[in-house]
Amino acid sequence: MGNDSEKKSMLDEEYIPIYQKRLGEAITYAKGNMSMAEFAKKCAMNPITFSRIVKGDIKKPLSQEEIKTIAENSDQDTEETFEYLMRANGMVTKSDYNVRWQEREQRRAQDKQRRETILNSLIRSLFEGGHTIVPIINTPKEELNPVKQKSRYRLSVNCSYVLSVQGDESAYWNYRINTFTGDEFKDDSKAYDGEVRGEVVSEGYFCQEVFLRDVWEPEAFEKTRYSFVFANKDVFEGFFKYLDGVKVNNSFSLILVDIKEQRVVEERFIPRHDGKEQKSLFIIKKDSRE
Repeated sequence: MGNDSEKKSMLDEEYIPIYQKRLGEAITYAKGNMSMAEFAKKCAMNPITFSRIVKGDIKKPLSQEEIKTIAENSDQDTEETFEYLMRANGMVTKSDYNVRWQEREQRRAQDKQRRETILNSLIRSLFEGGHTIVPIINTPKEELNPVKQKSRYRLSVNCSYVLSVQGDESAYWNYRINTFTGDEFKDDSKAYDGEVRGEVVSEGYFCQEVFLRDVWEPEAFEKTRYSFVFANKDVFEGFFKYLDGVKVNNSFSLILVDIKEQRVVEERFIPRHDGKEQKSLFIIKKDSRE
């Protein structure tokens, strides 16, 4: 399925600051019909320096004073150009930063709460099925769970939580939790549909390395269940459709959780190559599938 050069971790990729590209585009916009040499002269800046900026060959962002000079000598509207250049330079106003920081913190808090609610829903549903959770909190995951051990091909198999269910033939149960509910888009169907598609694509991107490891290193999952958990039915259905035709060597499933009722309402297993029948540990109520 590919040679070692293709099995490349994101850690090995080369990253560059985004301002290196965006700033060059912004300056090209700002100069209008002037040549780069003319614009540099008008800004009292070295043409070679300008050329390096446009090519992205700079080590750090420009100063606010340099951006101001470029904006004031631009062929475009000064105020708009200044804001455009500053954002391209990777800088925002303190007020914008504070608003964004607050919004980010609110999203993080909401995401954390949803994760905890989903995990509690999983545990509650297991208890309702008569199962006992074996505590593994104080033991390092890489020692307990083979999925957490280092991959020969640097494949990442992250998970949100790991549980161990007493009496289950699988020693450990890995959960990859998607916290999207769609509640914030209930009044905008177009935005909602776009977000659903985005979540499905995101999960699809993530699962590539999970399933590659199942192919290349199936022993990592031999005593493990791995479940993709969703709180939104449309994302759940979309991801299941995305996996149409996929077969695996070990136990993988998709789980749908009702956050309001805090219970599992559906679990679907991904077909195995060996045809082994897979049984859910959850008691699924018939009305929950409707």
